[in-house]
Order: sequence, then C-alpha cells, then structure tokens
Amino acid sequence: MQKLDNPKNDFFKQRELYFYHISQKNMTKAKELLDSFTTENMQIINLHLDYYFRIKDVSRFNNYFEKIIKDKPQIGVLLHAKEKKALITSDFKTAAKYLEELIEFYMLNNKTIPTQISNRLISHYYQAEMYQIALEYWEKQLSSNNHFQFPQVYIYQIIAKQTDEQISIWIDRLLSIFIQNKENQSLGHLLKNLIMQIGISSIELLNSKLSLETLQELNLPEKMYNFFHPEDKVYSDDKTLTPQRRLICSLVEKSKNDSIELAKKFDLYTKYKFFIEHTPSKEMFKRPLISIKELRGFNDIIFSPKVSNSNKVVIVFSGIMGEVSDKPLELIDHFFAASGVNTIYCRDLNRTLFLNGIQSQNSLEDTIKFIKKNVLEIYGLKNPVYYTFSTSAGGMAAFMYGHLLKANSCIAFSPLFSIAESDKDTRGRLVRRRVSKLISREKLNVESFIGEKPLFKEAKIFYGLEN
Repeated sequence: MQKLDNPKNDFFKQRELYFYHISQKNMTKAKELLDSFTTENMQIINLHLDYYFRIKDVSRFNNYFEKIIKDKPQIGVLLHAKEKKALITSDFKTAAKYLEELIEFYMLNNKTIPTQISNRLISHYYQAEMYQIALEYWEKQLSSNNHFQFPQVYIYQIIAKQTDEQISIWIDRLLSIFIQNKENQSLGHLLKNLIMQIGISSIELLNSKLSLETLQELNLPEKMYNFFHPEDKVYSDDKTLTPQRRLICSLVEKSKNDSIELAKKFDLYTKYKFFIEHTPSKEMFKRPLISIKELRGFNDIIFSPKVSNSNKVVIVFSGIMGEVSDKPLELIDHFFAASGVNTIYCRDLNRTLFLNGIQSQNSLEDTIKFIKKNVLEIYGLKNPVYYTFSTSAGGMAAFMYGHLLKANSCIAFSPLFSIAESDKDTRGRLVRRRVSKLISREKLNVESFIGEKPLFKEAKIFYGLEN
C-alpha cells in the first residue's frame, strides 16, 4: 500500500476518520489508515495502541505500550495507556486505580472530568465487583452534576445485587436526589424501572413521599398514578413524553393523517410505518373498542364487549410495564377488535408475573375459575376456544394459563420461561428475585409446571435478534 505523508494539521482529520471506522466496526479500514502514516509520534503511537487493544493483540499492544513509556508522555496519556494495559488482561481493579489517578489529576488541575471517564470508572468498579464503591462514586457525581449521564445497565445491575433492605435505602436516596435534580433524565428512567421492578403499588405510592408531580416527572405508566389523576388526558399532545410515546398514543387518540404528520415531524415514519399503516380504522371493527379510560384505569382484568358469532377468547397478559412490549393496551385493542375475537386483558398489578394470579383473586387457580365464570356470563360461551398472548414478563403466564385452560394456542414474544436463580435469562433481576420468594417451587419454571404433556395444542414463540 502506498504510504501517505500526512501533514501535522491533517492528523486530527485522520484520527476522526480512524474512530469513525472503529464505530462502524470496520477494523480493516482502521488498520489501513494506521498503516498510511509514515512517521511515529506520540499521537500516532497512541492510535496504534488503541487499535491493538481493541483487537486484543496483547503482543503488539505491549510493543506500543513500551514505546509510550520510553517517550515519557504527559501524565494523562500515560494513565490512559496503563488503564488499557490493565484491561487487556481483564484486571479491572487495577484499571480502576489508574482512572482514579487520572480523575485526581484532572481535579488538581481544575479540569472538567469527562463523563466517559466517570462512566468507565463505574464500569471498572462493576467488573471488579467493587459495588459499594461504584454506588458511592455514582451518587457523588449525581449530586454534583445535574446532567450527569451514567451507564444505567451497570448501575441497575449493581443495585439489583443488593439486599431488599439496601435497595429500599438506595431508592430513598435516589428519590431525594431526583426531587432536587429533576433535569437528569437518566436518573428518572432508572428510578422508574426500579420502582416498577420492586412491585410498588398505587396505594403504597399514595402513602409515600412520592407526589403526583414526581410520578409524572418519572414518566411512570399511567396506571401507576391513575389513582391520583383519574381524568382523561391526550397523551399525544404531552410534550414531556418522548416522540415515540406521543406517536403511539396518537394512533388511538387522533386520525391517521395526524399520526403521519407527527411521525414525519419526529422522523419516525419509517420505524413505525407498520403501525401507522396497519392500525385498523373504525369501519374494520367487529366489536366495540374497550374505552381508553378503562384500559388506562386501575383494573387488573378487563373484558371486551361480546363478539357475535365467535367462540374465540384471547387472553392478553401484559408485560411488567402494563403494556404489550411498549405498545399501550388501547392500541393493541384496535387489532383484536378488528380480528373479531373476544378479548380479556390481564395486568400484573402485584408485579408477580401473574404466577399468583391477578391482584383481585387469591391465586392462579382462583383466577382461572374467575376467567371461566365471566367468559360464560359475559360471552355466553360454554365451550370457548382459548388463546393466550403475551410479551416478555407475561410469557410464563401465557403458557401456564394456556395449559390450565387447554388453550388452542399460546403466542408469546420474547417470553420468560423461568425465574429460577440458575436460569441464564437475566432480565428483570429484581422482579425475579422478589417473586421467587412469594411463589411455590413448581411455578418457578414453565417446564416443571406443565410437565411433559402440555394441555394446550400449540405454542408460537418469537424472539428478536437481540433476545
């Protein structure tokens, strides 16, 4: 390959191009660019060091590391290099030590600590299992920086590893920070997930220090604060919600043209084209819709109006956030109304994955009896054909209830199959840990519950590429 003589003032453009190739995971192009340099100064050596660090070539990495040490670089460059050297051998504790020194260097020189350095330090603490130190450092950053954006996955996993008592303490501490620092959306999002995962109920919220204002700022699902704020609301006009959420709500609150206009405004048309184009219109309905107010209310089970000449009953089990994936029940009801099936929506207000039944019933078995009784009374069906439908956290219920109801089909998207500690699926760690203490052993796993001969006729299971 022909060597390119890069003038000094072009180096930063070349470095930017290098990191672009890295971001696109095009390591071949990145290597070609590095090979194009005809000289070796500290900046170029550092890029080589970065490249061999990323591809885990320890031998070549060490060669360039020795070159950096030999040239006696500035303290910042040296500490970054030492951090990488520790990481390439998975020595996270030592990597954290070098970042601590780097942060101290920034502070002594009155320099702003880059967010990515703080995030890397939290990540190293997590990998080194230095959980308490990670949380204390994170809390300090939150208190001093209104806009501190942090690695939510690591923080959530760290908090999830604490005891139940410690988790409650941390939620209290974080709520205090959030009430004083409501601009930090990352903190609000984390708190929302924690509150949902620990199973807090609306009545508990009423008796806690969480005000309606704080609940809305946390953007908790409508059912969490409906108890405080029961009147109707047009969510597609709520500018505090994300554009995606406003668009989804618009599909049921407004006309198709309004939704298209909103989608194009936020550049979401391509992503949500299916729902925009295929959400059924009123003339396609074979039964009346369930009212938006009822679906946004605080009932744990909702029965649709009767469909004439149909013996089919679909039972929908919502996910932990009370929706089907991220789609509100009122949108999902458009599709089932157009399909001409009697529909029952179950919501997990206890946050127990429906494994102890719905909140208004005493057990899973009582919930089954309640469903059968109401199917007969509301729909007049003595021999209904059941279908169960769920996503994510409602997945276990789809199979267990489908088994007991002898369903024709159980349909589940990205379902959980087990909440046993030995299970490799780590989603909803807090929920799984809490629920496993409340239910009998045979309900921890779908396979152990239904045995070798499931009573439903078929199961249709769908997972995305990232599941």
